[in-house]
Amino acid sequence: MFPSFRCWLAALRLSIPNYLGFAAFTFMFWCIAIAGVAIAAASGDWKILPICIAMAASALLIGILFYMLLSLLWFGVLKLLWSKPPIAIAPNWVQMPLNFAISLIAALPIAIIFTGRISKVAAIETLYNVETYLPDNYVVDLIFRFYWLWLLVAAYSYHFVAKCFKPTENKAIKTKLN
Repeated sequence: MFPSFRCWLAALRLSIPNYLGFAAFTFMFWCIAIAGVAIAAASGDWKILPICIAMAASALLIGILFYMLLSLLWFGVLKLLWSKPPIAIAPNWVQMPLNFAISLIAALPIAIIFTGRISKVAAIETLYNVETYLPDNYVVDLIFRFYWLWLLVAAYSYHFVAKCFKPTENKAIKTKLN
């Protein structure tokens, strides 16, 4: 099952606000959550887990606020250019929670790759008693290097949502959504 053109277009539309800065917060949410569970499981001390969950939740909250801010700025720019912005590029306020959730899900594979690489570096430092060096822009470089993976997961997420949650034909529900 290959995603339709509409799913790819929706994923591309989502990538604009996501890669303007929102990706860092979703990425950090997953990294903190994965690392917190891994550290708690490895040490056997589950008292650290609430602290990691609180840090991950705060990263997620900042991400939500930043996503809303970017959408409002985009809508403001469109309102400056047009009195009635085109529907194709205007933010869809009804679908905003769905878009946020898909962006969050699409960042998970990159966070897993990052956490795996960081744990590998930590294991090398511990085993061989050497200090390794990661470039300053390693996280940003990794996020942009795996853009194709983010786009693929986002398109398949939209495809899954379109197939599993088809819109209803009930007129009363349609008018409430519009």
